[in-house]
Amino acid sequence: MEDKLNAIVRQYWGFPSLRPEQGLVVKELVQNRVALVILATGGGKSLCYQVTGLTLDGLCIVISPLLALMQDQVQRLIKQNITAVAFNSLLLAEQKEVVLQKLRKGEYKFLYLAPESLRNKELLQVLQQVKVSQITIDEAHCVASWGNDFRPAYLEIAKCLGWLWQDPGTKINVFTATASPRLRIEIIDLLLLPPNTKLLIFPVQRSNLSLNVKLGYNWNNVLEQVKSAVANNSCTLIYSATRKRVEEVAEHLNMLGLKAAFFHGGLSKELKTQVLHNFMDNKTLLLVCTNAFGMGIDKPDIRLVIHDIMPASLADYFQEVGRAGRDGKPASAILNFSWWGLRTRVEMNKMSYENKQSALPKRNILANHWQRKELRYKNYLREADLAALLSYCTKTRGCRMVQVLKYFGQKIEPCLQCDLCLGSAAISSVYNARIS
Repeated sequence: MEDKLNAIVRQYWGFPSLRPEQGLVVKELVQNRVALVILATGGGKSLCYQVTGLTLDGLCIVISPLLALMQDQVQRLIKQNITAVAFNSLLLAEQKEVVLQKLRKGEYKFLYLAPESLRNKELLQVLQQVKVSQITIDEAHCVASWGNDFRPAYLEIAKCLGWLWQDPGTKINVFTATASPRLRIEIIDLLLLPPNTKLLIFPVQRSNLSLNVKLGYNWNNVLEQVKSAVANNSCTLIYSATRKRVEEVAEHLNMLGLKAAFFHGGLSKELKTQVLHNFMDNKTLLLVCTNAFGMGIDKPDIRLVIHDIMPASLADYFQEVGRAGRDGKPASAILNFSWWGLRTRVEMNKMSYENKQSALPKRNILANHWQRKELRYKNYLREADLAALLSYCTKTRGCRMVQVLKYFGQKIEPCLQCDLCLGSAAISSVYNARIS
Protein backbone atom coordinates (compact mmCIF):
# COMPACT_ATOMS: atom_id res chain seq x y z
CA MET A 1 0.00 0.00 0.00
CA GLU A 2 2.76 2.46 0.93
CA ASP A 3 4.53 1.91 -2.39
CA LYS A 4 1.29 2.57 -4.27
CA LEU A 5 0.64 5.80 -2.35
CA ASN A 6 4.18 7.09 -2.87
CA ALA A 7 3.94 6.23 -6.58
CA ILE A 8 0.82 8.42 -6.84
CA VAL A 9 2.57 11.27 -5.01
CA ARG A 10 5.62 11.02 -7.30
CA GLN A 11 3.53 10.83 -10.45
CA TYR A 12 1.27 13.80 -9.82
CA TRP A 13 3.09 16.02 -7.32
CA GLY A 14 6.74 15.14 -7.85
CA PHE A 15 7.41 14.49 -4.15
CA PRO A 16 9.41 11.37 -3.22
CA SER A 17 6.86 10.47 -0.55
CA LEU A 18 4.21 11.82 1.80
CA ARG A 19 5.17 13.41 5.11
CA PRO A 20 4.96 10.92 8.01
CA GLU A 21 1.69 12.38 9.34
CA GLN A 22 0.19 12.58 5.84
CA GLY A 23 1.16 8.98 5.17
CA LEU A 24 -0.55 7.84 8.37
CA VAL A 25 -3.71 9.81 7.54
CA VAL A 26 -3.95 8.42 3.99
CA LYS A 27 -3.48 4.82 5.18
CA GLU A 28 -6.26 5.26 7.75
CA LEU A 29 -8.57 6.90 5.18
CA VAL A 30 -8.00 3.97 2.82
CA GLN A 31 -8.67 1.40 5.57
CA ASN A 32 -11.68 3.13 7.23
CA ARG A 33 -14.94 4.20 5.67
CA VAL A 34 -15.55 7.22 7.95
CA ALA A 35 -12.86 9.34 9.61
CA LEU A 36 -12.52 12.68 11.39
CA VAL A 37 -9.02 14.13 11.01
CA ILE A 38 -7.64 16.97 13.17
CA LEU A 39 -4.48 18.09 11.38
CA ALA A 40 -2.80 21.44 12.08
CA THR A 41 -2.80 24.29 9.58
CA GLY A 42 0.07 23.71 7.18
CA GLY A 43 -0.09 19.95 7.72
CA GLY A 44 -1.12 19.25 4.12
CA LYS A 45 -4.76 18.21 4.57
CA SER A 46 -5.68 18.63 0.89
CA LEU A 47 -2.96 16.24 -0.27
CA CYS A 48 -4.31 13.60 2.14
CA TYR A 49 -7.80 13.42 0.65
CA GLN A 50 -6.58 13.97 -2.92
CA VAL A 51 -4.13 11.05 -2.76
CA THR A 52 -6.78 8.87 -1.09
CA GLY A 53 -9.26 9.77 -3.83
CA LEU A 54 -6.82 8.74 -6.55
CA THR A 55 -6.68 5.22 -5.09
CA LEU A 56 -10.45 4.87 -5.60
CA ASP A 57 -12.68 4.39 -8.64
CA GLY A 58 -15.33 7.06 -9.01
CA LEU A 59 -16.00 10.72 -8.33
CA CYS A 60 -14.54 12.43 -5.26
CA ILE A 61 -16.62 15.29 -3.82
CA VAL A 62 -14.87 17.97 -1.76
CA ILE A 63 -17.11 20.32 0.26
CA SER A 64 -15.35 23.56 1.15
CA PRO A 65 -16.63 26.89 2.50
CA LEU A 66 -14.38 29.14 0.43
CA LEU A 67 -14.68 29.96 -3.27
CA ALA A 68 -11.08 31.17 -3.48
CA LEU A 69 -9.81 27.92 -1.97
CA MET A 70 -11.85 25.86 -4.43
CA GLN A 71 -10.53 27.76 -7.43
CA ASP A 72 -6.95 27.51 -6.17
CA GLN A 73 -7.10 23.75 -5.60
CA VAL A 74 -8.91 23.03 -8.86
CA GLN A 75 -6.29 24.97 -10.83
CA ARG A 76 -3.49 23.07 -9.06
CA LEU A 77 -5.07 19.70 -9.78
CA ILE A 78 -5.57 20.58 -13.46
CA LYS A 79 -1.88 21.56 -13.71
CA GLN A 80 -1.06 18.10 -12.36
CA ASN A 81 -3.22 16.49 -15.09
CA ILE A 82 -5.98 15.55 -12.66
CA THR A 83 -9.50 16.33 -13.86
CA ALA A 84 -11.26 18.66 -11.42
CA VAL A 85 -13.96 21.32 -11.40
CA ALA A 86 -15.65 23.70 -8.96
CA PHE A 87 -19.43 23.97 -9.05
CA ASN A 88 -20.36 27.21 -7.28
CA SER A 89 -21.96 30.64 -7.58
CA LEU A 90 -19.12 31.96 -9.75
CA LEU A 91 -20.38 29.87 -12.68
CA LEU A 92 -22.97 31.17 -15.13
CA ALA A 93 -26.06 29.04 -15.83
CA GLU A 94 -24.57 27.86 -19.15
CA GLN A 95 -21.31 26.88 -17.46
CA LYS A 96 -23.16 24.93 -14.79
CA GLU A 97 -24.99 22.96 -17.45
CA VAL A 98 -21.70 22.05 -19.15
CA VAL A 99 -20.29 20.85 -15.81
CA LEU A 100 -23.39 18.72 -15.16
CA GLN A 101 -23.13 17.11 -18.60
CA LYS A 102 -19.47 16.23 -18.03
CA LEU A 103 -20.28 14.86 -14.58
CA ARG A 104 -22.83 12.49 -16.16
CA LYS A 105 -20.12 11.26 -18.55
CA GLY A 106 -17.66 10.72 -15.69
CA GLU A 107 -15.14 13.25 -17.01
CA TYR A 108 -14.15 14.62 -13.59
CA LYS A 109 -12.23 12.99 -10.76
CA PHE A 110 -12.72 15.79 -8.20
CA LEU A 111 -15.80 17.96 -7.76
CA TYR A 112 -15.46 20.94 -5.41
CA LEU A 113 -18.65 22.35 -3.89
CA ALA A 114 -19.73 24.96 -1.39
CA PRO A 115 -22.22 23.37 1.04
CA GLU A 116 -24.91 25.71 -0.31
CA SER A 117 -24.51 24.13 -3.77
CA LEU A 118 -26.09 20.94 -2.43
CA ARG A 119 -29.43 22.78 -2.53
CA ASN A 120 -29.23 22.61 -6.35
CA LYS A 121 -31.72 19.87 -7.35
CA GLU A 122 -30.17 19.32 -10.79
CA LEU A 123 -26.76 18.73 -9.24
CA LEU A 124 -28.18 16.23 -6.72
CA GLN A 125 -29.97 14.36 -9.52
CA VAL A 126 -26.70 14.03 -11.43
CA LEU A 127 -24.80 12.89 -8.33
CA GLN A 128 -27.37 10.13 -7.80
CA GLN A 129 -26.62 8.87 -11.33
CA VAL A 130 -22.83 8.58 -10.96
CA LYS A 131 -20.51 6.54 -8.78
CA VAL A 132 -19.26 8.61 -5.83
CA SER A 133 -16.30 6.97 -4.11
CA GLN A 134 -15.40 9.65 -1.56
CA ILE A 135 -16.87 12.68 0.18
CA THR A 136 -14.51 15.09 1.93
CA ILE A 137 -15.85 17.78 4.23
CA ASP A 138 -13.15 20.40 4.76
CA GLU A 139 -13.10 23.07 7.50
CA ALA A 140 -15.61 21.02 9.49
CA HIS A 141 -15.54 23.46 12.41
CA CYS A 142 -17.96 25.56 10.32
CA VAL A 143 -20.71 23.23 11.54
CA ALA A 144 -20.57 24.75 15.05
CA SER A 145 -23.40 27.26 15.34
CA TRP A 146 -21.68 29.08 18.24
CA GLY A 147 -18.49 29.65 16.23
CA ASN A 148 -17.54 32.68 14.17
CA ASP A 149 -17.15 30.59 10.98
CA PHE A 150 -20.61 28.99 11.25
CA ARG A 151 -22.20 28.07 7.92
CA PRO A 152 -25.81 26.84 8.32
CA ALA A 153 -25.54 24.82 5.10
CA TYR A 154 -23.02 22.51 6.81
CA LEU A 155 -25.92 21.19 8.89
CA GLU A 156 -27.70 20.09 5.70
CA ILE A 157 -24.84 18.08 4.14
CA ALA A 158 -25.80 14.68 5.57
CA LYS A 159 -29.46 15.24 4.66
CA CYS A 160 -28.73 16.32 1.08
CA LEU A 161 -26.33 13.41 0.46
CA GLY A 162 -28.23 10.92 2.62
CA TRP A 163 -28.05 8.06 0.11
CA LEU A 164 -24.24 8.30 0.15
CA TRP A 165 -24.18 8.26 3.98
CA GLN A 166 -25.90 4.87 3.71
CA ASP A 167 -23.68 3.55 0.93
CA PRO A 168 -20.87 1.33 2.35
CA GLY A 169 -18.91 1.91 -0.87
CA THR A 170 -18.58 5.66 -0.29
CA LYS A 171 -15.86 6.92 2.02
CA ILE A 172 -16.57 9.97 4.20
CA ASN A 173 -13.64 11.91 5.60
CA VAL A 174 -13.93 15.09 7.61
CA PHE A 175 -11.09 17.55 8.16
CA THR A 176 -10.38 20.55 10.36
CA ALA A 177 -7.19 22.14 11.64
CA THR A 178 -8.23 22.74 15.24
CA ALA A 179 -11.02 21.29 17.35
CA SER A 180 -11.45 21.18 21.11
CA PRO A 181 -12.85 17.95 22.63
CA ARG A 182 -16.29 19.61 22.77
CA LEU A 183 -16.16 20.56 19.09
CA ARG A 184 -15.09 17.06 18.01
CA ILE A 185 -18.23 15.60 19.60
CA GLU A 186 -20.36 18.30 17.97
CA ILE A 187 -18.88 17.66 14.51
CA ILE A 188 -19.61 13.92 14.75
CA ASP A 189 -23.12 14.58 16.04
CA LEU A 190 -24.18 17.32 13.61
CA LEU A 191 -22.71 15.67 10.52
CA LEU A 192 -24.47 12.41 11.50
CA LEU A 193 -21.24 10.43 11.48
CA PRO A 194 -21.50 6.86 12.87
CA PRO A 195 -20.26 5.91 16.36
CA ASN A 196 -17.36 3.93 14.88
CA THR A 197 -15.93 7.00 13.12
CA LYS A 198 -12.12 6.78 13.09
CA LEU A 199 -10.72 9.74 15.02
CA LEU A 200 -7.24 10.91 13.99
CA ILE A 201 -5.89 13.68 16.20
CA PHE A 202 -2.44 15.11 15.57
CA PRO A 203 -0.63 17.67 17.74
CA VAL A 204 -1.61 21.18 16.71
CA GLN A 205 1.73 22.49 17.97
CA ARG A 206 3.69 24.56 15.47
CA SER A 207 7.33 24.22 16.46
CA ASN A 208 8.42 27.08 14.15
CA LEU A 209 5.84 29.56 15.50
CA SER A 210 6.66 32.01 18.29
CA LEU A 211 3.59 33.23 20.21
CA ASN A 212 3.71 36.68 21.84
CA VAL A 213 1.25 38.93 23.67
CA LYS A 214 1.69 42.68 24.12
CA LEU A 215 -0.21 43.94 27.15
CA GLY A 216 -1.67 47.42 26.87
CA TYR A 217 -2.76 48.67 23.47
CA ASN A 218 -0.91 51.53 21.82
CA TRP A 219 -1.14 52.19 18.09
CA ASN A 220 2.52 53.14 17.99
CA ASN A 221 3.41 49.65 19.22
CA VAL A 222 1.44 48.09 16.37
CA LEU A 223 3.07 50.51 13.95
CA GLU A 224 6.54 49.49 15.12
CA GLN A 225 5.62 45.82 14.63
CA VAL A 226 4.51 46.56 11.07
CA LYS A 227 7.56 48.71 10.25
CA SER A 228 9.87 45.97 11.49
CA ALA A 229 8.13 43.45 9.23
CA VAL A 230 8.34 45.80 6.23
CA ALA A 231 12.04 46.41 6.87
CA ASN A 232 12.60 42.65 6.69
CA ASN A 233 10.46 42.38 3.55
CA SER A 234 8.21 40.00 5.47
CA CYS A 235 4.73 39.03 4.37
CA THR A 236 2.38 40.13 7.18
CA LEU A 237 -1.28 39.68 8.14
CA ILE A 238 -2.95 42.18 10.47
CA TYR A 239 -6.27 40.98 11.93
CA SER A 240 -8.87 43.35 13.32
CA ALA A 241 -12.45 42.91 14.49
CA THR A 242 -14.64 45.02 12.21
CA ARG A 243 -14.76 46.03 8.57
CA LYS A 244 -14.59 49.69 9.51
CA ARG A 245 -11.52 49.20 11.70
CA VAL A 246 -9.79 47.13 8.98
CA GLU A 247 -10.24 49.91 6.42
CA GLU A 248 -9.08 52.56 8.93
CA VAL A 249 -5.90 50.64 9.76
CA ALA A 250 -5.09 50.04 6.08
CA GLU A 251 -5.70 53.71 5.25
CA HIS A 252 -3.45 54.85 8.10
CA LEU A 253 -0.65 52.53 7.01
CA ASN A 254 -0.88 53.76 3.42
CA MET A 255 -0.78 57.39 4.58
CA LEU A 256 2.51 56.56 6.31
CA GLY A 257 3.93 55.12 3.09
CA LEU A 258 3.44 51.49 4.13
CA LYS A 259 1.66 49.85 1.19
CA ALA A 260 -1.23 47.87 2.60
CA ALA A 261 -4.41 46.30 1.26
CA PHE A 262 -7.52 45.30 3.16
CA PHE A 263 -9.88 42.33 2.98
CA HIS A 264 -13.27 41.69 4.59
CA GLY A 265 -16.62 40.07 3.84
CA GLY A 266 -18.13 43.28 2.48
CA LEU A 267 -15.92 43.42 -0.62
CA SER A 268 -17.22 42.36 -4.03
CA LYS A 269 -16.14 38.95 -5.35
CA GLU A 270 -14.02 40.66 -8.01
CA LEU A 271 -12.19 42.83 -5.47
CA LYS A 272 -11.67 39.89 -3.11
CA THR A 273 -10.09 37.92 -5.95
CA GLN A 274 -7.84 40.82 -6.90
CA VAL A 275 -6.66 41.43 -3.32
CA LEU A 276 -6.06 37.71 -2.79
CA HIS A 277 -4.04 37.36 -6.01
CA ASN A 278 -1.89 40.39 -5.19
CA PHE A 279 -1.16 38.99 -1.74
CA MET A 280 -0.45 35.48 -2.99
CA ASP A 281 1.94 36.88 -5.65
CA ASN A 282 3.71 39.12 -3.07
CA LYS A 283 2.62 42.28 -4.90
CA THR A 284 1.14 43.23 -1.51
CA LEU A 285 3.12 42.34 1.61
CA LEU A 286 0.79 43.93 4.18
CA LEU A 287 -2.82 42.77 4.38
CA VAL A 288 -5.27 44.06 7.00
CA CYS A 289 -8.29 41.80 7.36
CA THR A 290 -11.16 40.46 9.41
CA ASN A 291 -11.54 36.74 10.10
CA ALA A 292 -13.19 36.52 6.66
CA PHE A 293 -9.67 36.06 5.29
CA GLY A 294 -7.39 33.11 5.66
CA MET A 295 -9.29 29.85 6.08
CA GLY A 296 -7.78 27.43 3.61
CA ILE A 297 -5.48 30.01 1.99
CA ASP A 298 -2.27 28.17 1.14
CA LYS A 299 0.43 30.86 1.27
CA PRO A 300 3.61 29.38 2.73
CA ASP A 301 5.75 32.47 3.37
CA ILE A 302 3.72 34.57 5.82
CA ARG A 303 6.25 35.48 8.50
CA LEU A 304 4.13 37.54 10.92
CA VAL A 305 0.51 37.63 12.08
CA ILE A 306 -0.52 40.65 14.16
CA HIS A 307 -3.81 40.92 16.01
CA ASP A 308 -4.87 44.52 16.38
CA ILE A 309 -7.59 43.33 18.75
CA MET A 310 -8.23 40.03 20.53
CA PRO A 311 -10.22 37.46 18.52
CA ALA A 312 -13.30 35.64 19.79
CA SER A 313 -11.64 32.47 21.08
CA LEU A 314 -8.39 30.53 21.36
CA ALA A 315 -9.61 28.28 18.55
CA ASP A 316 -10.11 31.27 16.24
CA TYR A 317 -6.78 32.72 17.32
CA PHE A 318 -4.84 29.55 16.59
CA GLN A 319 -6.57 29.14 13.23
CA GLU A 320 -5.51 32.66 12.29
CA VAL A 321 -1.91 32.56 13.54
CA GLY A 322 -1.59 29.16 11.87
CA ARG A 323 -1.36 30.99 8.56
CA ALA A 324 2.19 32.02 9.44
CA GLY A 325 5.21 29.88 8.68
CA ARG A 326 3.53 27.18 6.62
CA ASP A 327 6.87 26.68 4.84
CA GLY A 328 8.39 25.46 8.11
CA LYS A 329 10.64 28.51 8.53
CA PRO A 330 10.51 30.66 11.72
CA ALA A 331 7.42 32.84 12.06
CA SER A 332 5.86 34.99 14.78
CA ALA A 333 2.44 35.97 16.07
CA ILE A 334 1.74 39.06 18.17
CA LEU A 335 -1.56 39.60 19.96
CA ASN A 336 -2.07 43.17 21.18
CA PHE A 337 -4.29 42.87 24.25
CA SER A 338 -6.12 45.64 26.09
CA TRP A 339 -9.23 46.02 28.19
CA TRP A 340 -10.57 48.22 25.42
CA GLY A 341 -10.24 45.30 23.02
CA LEU A 342 -11.86 42.92 25.49
CA ARG A 343 -14.76 45.32 25.99
CA THR A 344 -15.18 45.63 22.22
CA ARG A 345 -15.32 41.85 21.83
CA VAL A 346 -17.81 41.48 24.71
CA GLU A 347 -20.04 44.16 23.15
CA MET A 348 -19.88 42.42 19.76
CA ASN A 349 -20.95 39.11 21.33
CA LYS A 350 -23.75 40.85 23.24
CA MET A 351 -25.03 42.56 20.09
CA SER A 352 -24.96 39.25 18.19
CA TYR A 353 -26.88 37.53 21.01
CA GLU A 354 -29.52 40.28 21.16
CA ASN A 355 -29.98 40.30 17.38
CA LYS A 356 -30.54 36.53 17.37
CA GLN A 357 -32.97 36.83 20.28
CA SER A 358 -35.04 39.44 18.46
CA ALA A 359 -35.15 37.24 15.35
CA LEU A 360 -36.78 34.32 17.17
CA PRO A 361 -40.39 33.50 16.17
CA LYS A 362 -42.99 35.15 18.39
CA ARG A 363 -46.10 33.07 17.59
CA ASN A 364 -45.04 29.57 18.61
CA ILE A 365 -44.49 29.97 22.36
CA LEU A 366 -43.13 26.42 22.93
CA ALA A 367 -40.68 26.59 20.01
CA ASN A 368 -39.62 30.06 21.12
CA HIS A 369 -38.93 28.77 24.65
CA TRP A 370 -36.58 25.98 23.49
CA GLN A 371 -34.88 28.20 20.93
CA ARG A 372 -34.16 30.75 23.64
CA LYS A 373 -32.68 28.06 25.86
CA GLU A 374 -30.49 26.87 22.99
CA LEU A 375 -29.44 30.44 22.24
CA ARG A 376 -28.50 31.05 25.90
CA TYR A 377 -26.40 27.87 25.89
CA LYS A 378 -24.55 28.92 22.73
CA ASN A 379 -23.95 32.34 24.26
CA TYR A 380 -22.53 30.63 27.35
CA LEU A 381 -20.12 28.67 25.14
CA ARG A 382 -18.94 31.88 23.51
CA GLU A 383 -18.40 33.50 26.90
CA ALA A 384 -16.42 30.44 28.06
CA ASP A 385 -14.24 30.63 24.95
CA LEU A 386 -13.62 34.33 25.53
CA ALA A 387 -12.70 33.64 29.16
CA ALA A 388 -10.14 31.04 28.04
CA LEU A 389 -8.60 33.59 25.67
CA LEU A 390 -8.53 36.22 28.42
CA SER A 391 -6.60 33.78 30.62
CA TYR A 392 -4.16 33.20 27.77
CA CYS A 393 -3.59 36.93 27.22
CA THR A 394 -3.02 37.81 30.88
CA LYS A 395 -0.82 34.83 31.71
CA THR A 396 2.60 35.93 32.96
CA ARG A 397 4.26 32.57 33.64
CA GLY A 398 4.57 29.20 31.94
CA CYS A 399 4.34 28.68 28.18
CA ARG A 400 1.78 30.04 25.72
CA MET A 401 1.94 27.02 23.40
CA VAL A 402 1.33 24.70 26.36
CA GLN A 403 -1.77 26.71 27.29
CA VAL A 404 -3.11 26.65 23.71
CA LEU A 405 -2.68 22.90 23.39
CA LYS A 406 -4.29 22.34 26.80
CA TYR A 407 -7.41 24.06 25.38
CA PHE A 408 -7.38 21.48 22.57
CA GLY A 409 -6.95 18.60 25.02
CA GLN A 410 -3.28 18.01 24.20
CA LYS A 411 -0.07 18.09 26.26
CA ILE A 412 3.44 19.17 25.22
CA GLU A 413 6.67 20.35 26.77
CA PRO A 414 7.30 24.16 26.86
CA CYS A 415 8.04 25.55 23.39
CA LEU A 416 11.07 27.61 24.60
CA GLN A 417 10.36 30.34 22.04
CA CYS A 418 7.23 32.23 23.14
CA ASP A 419 7.56 35.47 25.10
CA LEU A 420 6.84 33.69 28.41
CA CYS A 421 9.45 30.98 27.83
CA LEU A 422 12.01 33.60 26.83
CA GLY A 423 11.11 35.87 29.75
CA SER A 424 10.30 38.76 27.43
CA ALA A 425 6.58 39.10 28.20
CA ALA A 426 5.39 42.50 29.35
CA ILE A 427 4.43 42.13 33.03
CA SER A 428 3.25 45.70 33.49
CA SER A 429 -0.39 46.40 34.25
CA VAL A 430 -2.77 46.60 31.31
CA TYR A 431 -5.30 48.75 33.15
CA ASN A 432 -3.77 51.85 31.58
CA ALA A 433 -4.22 50.49 28.06
CA ARG A 434 -5.27 53.11 25.57
CA ILE A 435 -5.91 53.45 21.86
CA SER A 436 -4.72 56.37 19.80
